[in-house]
Amino acid sequence: MIVRLFASVRKAYGDKTVEVEASELTLAVLMDRLAQRIEGIADSVSRGAVLMAVNRELVDPIGKDRDRMVHSGDEIALMPPLAGG
Repeated sequence: MIVRLFASVRKAYGDKTVEVEASELTLAVLMDRLAQRIEGIADSVSRGAVLMAVNRELVDPIGKDRDRMVHSGDEIALMPPLAGG
């Protein structure tokens, strides 16, 4: 399973993707595995400093969406909040 990283998350990790060994898992388990690889990511997500999207839909992997299943073909991304106008 590939998680794409953008902007400050990419810079903090030092690469544009993180590979997580799994064909399917819950968002809560995915966050646990990412927290082992990216220092402070769980805290950043819980504070809203980093957002997670699955198939271009924002999700709450620590709260209401924690039991949602993701699969190896899903597009998963971590990014800072975006502003535009």
